Amino acid sequence: MTLRQFKEIAQKKPCEPFWASRYFWRHFTIPCSWACARLRIRADQITVLSLILGMAGGVCYCWPTASMYGLGTLLIWGWWMLDHMDGELARYEIEHLKQPSTMAGPYLDLLVHRWVQPLYHVGLGVGLLRLTGDWGYVLLGCAAGANFAGFTRTQADAMVLPYVVSGSVDRGNKALRELIELAHASPDAAARKAQGIQGLVNLAKWIKTFFGYPGCLVLLAVVAIVDGVLLEMNFPRHFGLAWSATLVYLLLQGGMALAQNIAGTWYVTSLLRRMP
Repeated sequence: MTLRQFKEIAQKKPCEPFWASRYFWRHFTIPCSWACARLRIRADQITVLSLILGMAGGVCYCWPTASMYGLGTLLIWGWWMLDHMDGELARYEIEHLKQPSTMAGPYLDLLVHRWVQPLYHVGLGVGLLRLTGDWGYVLLGCAAGANFAGFTRTQADAMVLPYVVSGSVDRGNKALRELIELAHASPDAAARKAQGIQGLVNLAKWIKTFFGYPGCLVLLAVVAIVDGVLLEMNFPRHFGLAWSATLVYLLLQGGMALAQNIAGTWYVTSLLRRMP
């Protein structure tokens, strides 16, 4: 199979939902996935490797030095790259190798996100603790990590699923469609309009895409450059806080977590009230 043929099979359809993937990552990951396919490396093997890199990257942030910040960021970006590749290989295996499609792969991939993203935020908080001796930074890291747990929507999915399976909830119910589409980040305005998602929710999706995922990983590189290279991990103290790009980043993600869980709880509750 040629690279062009592999790309036609492996790329996301009908469109790539994330701007970082569309304009940057897919140019690198498609050739790498093609090489892995030729070497008979499987998608689930890439997923496990991505978990190892992501967890190691989060642990590196616990040692607040310029070199460890840099290494941690490279490992996290390695996880990010492999996170694209496992999906590309899975689509190749299903469409070309005719392997059975199951939910096991997407489920494992989702769990890797739930483990890695909160962990490296906690790691950043632990790093500030080691520099300052203040446990408040660890709590801030936990709050920032909560922005990536998807708590409100995950709980709604778990509660609604048995009713959908049993037929108690009509699959054509508009509120149910909105709940399902909360997980999607479609760049297609016409598609969003057809889904019936409210304008405020679309704005929240845009903010989360650029400052949450995947924007958080771009911000993470900025944090490593500013704190590790420019400030050399020597942070000025004002109002009892060690002001740094790390602190600003954690405050941003922690604030988004608070807003997301409050607003998300209200919105999901309003959707559930419209279901039988």
